[in-house]
Amino acid sequence: MKVKEFSQLIGIPASKIRYYDRIGLIEGERKDNNYRDFSKEDVLNVYHAQLLRSYGMGIEECSIAMHGSIDEIDQTLEQYVQKTIEEMERQEKLLARLRTMQSYYHLFQDRTSPLHDRYLSSCYQIVTFGDHLEVSDEMKQDIRVLADHMPYSYVMIQVTKESLEAETENLDIRLGVGILKENLDQLGLQLSGAELKEPACIKEQLFEMSNPFDLKRSDLKPLLKEMEDRNIPYCDLTGRIYCSYEKDEKTVHCFGLAFPLEIISDDMDR
Repeated sequence: MKVKEFSQLIGIPASKIRYYDRIGLIEGERKDNNYRDFSKEDVLNVYHAQLLRSYGMGIEECSIAMHGSIDEIDQTLEQYVQKTIEEMERQEKLLARLRTMQSYYHLFQDRTSPLHDRYLSSCYQIVTFGDHLEVSDEMKQDIRVLADHMPYSYVMIQVTKESLEAETENLDIRLGVGILKENLDQLGLQLSGAELKEPACIKEQLFEMSNPFDLKRSDLKPLLKEMEDRNIPYCDLTGRIYCSYEKDEKTVHCFGLAFPLEIISDDMDR
């Protein structure tokens, strides 16, 4: 029969059968009239190859698994066991990050006040964009590391202490990247220039803006009043971009800015 007829008979696409034939996984003998003489063993080999491919094996591994010794096959399977375990761990981490991202959208959907208290665990933050900013080579390397490992790292935003002390309406808005220490450790990453920030209870103000760089001092009134009421001196207000979505036909970026209420040592409970 022709390859197309054989493929319809066994339910496998003709393109795959031709490919398996080219690489020698099946041995259908070619006749003079463009027909092929497929054997029962060819049917078995095609199904076997499909089974192995369904485990994510490449053609070379399939060939070993079909023609190697039992020890070679066991070694090949062990490699795929380990690869699957690693992929499952990666997917579990990704699922956790997706649920965290979903919680950010809920935070802005359900908020009733611009201010709220939050706990922030140990983290690394590196400012990468802003006026009069110097970034060392070590920090540039750290930036590349964190940028390559989103969504486990995040986009940070900062209002500088100096611009708050200037008492002007315009603010110095800076951007950067950050990562929680627990995520850094989980990924097994190392940073050389970033400074570790201690865990803290923080007071955070939430914002929805199409352009965070348009943020003005007057927009910070609730947060600055909270600092004044608590006799907390000006400091860098730092936060993160939580999520972005379309609102009133514009893309808005949702972010928070906060100051620490209380620094907490790592060995204390939340």
